[in-house]
Amino acid sequence: MRNLKALYKKIIPLAVRDQVYAFRLFLGGNKELKLIKSQQEQNRLLEEKIAGKAKIKVAFFVVFSAVWKFDELYKLLVASERFEPVIFICPYLIYGQEKMLEEMNIASKKLQEKGYHVVNTYNAKNDSWLDIKQEFKPDIVFFTNPYRYVTKDDYYITNFSDVLTCYVPYSCAVCSLQKSQYDQLFHNLLWRFFVETPINLEFSKTFSRIKGINTRVSGYPSLDVFLNKNYQPTDVWKIKDAQVKRVIWAPHHTIDNREELDFSTFLFYHEFMLKIATELEGKIQLAFKPHPILKAKLYDLEGWGKERTDNYYTMWEELPNGQLELGEYTDLFYTSDFMVFDSISFIMEYLYLQKPGIFTLKSPHVPKKLNKLGELCLGNYYKVNNKEELRASILQLLAGEDPLFQTRKTFFKEYLNPPNNGTATENIFHELIKTVK
Repeated sequence: MRNLKALYKKIIPLAVRDQVYAFRLFLGGNKELKLIKSQQEQNRLLEEKIAGKAKIKVAFFVVFSAVWKFDELYKLLVASERFEPVIFICPYLIYGQEKMLEEMNIASKKLQEKGYHVVNTYNAKNDSWLDIKQEFKPDIVFFTNPYRYVTKDDYYITNFSDVLTCYVPYSCAVCSLQKSQYDQLFHNLLWRFFVETPINLEFSKTFSRIKGINTRVSGYPSLDVFLNKNYQPTDVWKIKDAQVKRVIWAPHHTIDNREELDFSTFLFYHEFMLKIATELEGKIQLAFKPHPILKAKLYDLEGWGKERTDNYYTMWEELPNGQLELGEYTDLFYTSDFMVFDSISFIMEYLYLQKPGIFTLKSPHVPKKLNKLGELCLGNYYKVNNKEELRASILQLLAGEDPLFQTRKTFFKEYLNPPNNGTATENIFHELIKTVK
């Protein structure tokens, strides 16, 4: 079934798929609208019910370690007498059993190392899955992925109609996929949909069937750390000499040329970036930070496969001035000098640091695939179309020439600073507190 869905997306143009989606809504819209209306009414009743509880159980559903955005919120909940937070590691089903178990183990280990209460939903001894509703009985659930078919139905929003449900996007929503990002059944069933900026709120009001009534502007919680002047990042770089510039290369996973998501330039630059690292050894060090899904897609790509992909990733680990970064990236970003990238969520995220970046365009049409927020964010980066332009931009930044410096600072103040003179985490926490009082 999932292979058929992938094939459908690959061969059917986006415009045609949109017409099919609209027709399906026309045929089944009344059924979904009834479900949505019923759930929003239920959400109001659940607010009243939860307000009287002495202890509120909060569940976080995580499918990838890289989509975990809630360090500070988890800590606030633990410190509060009203909440009992637990993190549940849920399966990511798309790339088979082996990859699923690998990702679950990685996520469990990384979050447990932080001292968090983590529960793996899979029991390998008896090949069974945890019934979270029965065993934990959550009052509030935070989802980290909105798509139905990436995990088991047991861990999807439709199984939690008797729970207050929340969602923070797993990446900054900057591409022009507003129906997918704001009007899936998932978004319309949510109790609270926390978004990054007032622009995102307007998208929710415009595109969701409930006109954004469940949407709140919070800011983006995983980026709060970049606003913390007291934060002391760990130096994750191989070379500690500050004179050797620290450069991230972050390619996206969209090597399969899907019409609506066609950003990755990895196949064009994969050899060039290794060459740049060698040529500029002593001047720069490069951290290869691929999208988490890129490796699995390369395994399946004709001409690559597992052996070539693994060898390529290993090359970055073994470079004297290179390194491979596959997980959480706060300290990597914090201690970098600039980034070369086409991973679209980073268009907004990296601006929180107000550092320079170089965006590698796959085609001149890429900006048209971004929404209003994405286009505005992209205007703060140096854009390149080929290897010669990329080399020139890298050398320009190494020379200390950064004409967009002030532009980035002004843009952050106007568009990205979280509301209410607080952090995104504080805004989300206060929304929860307001409800349970």
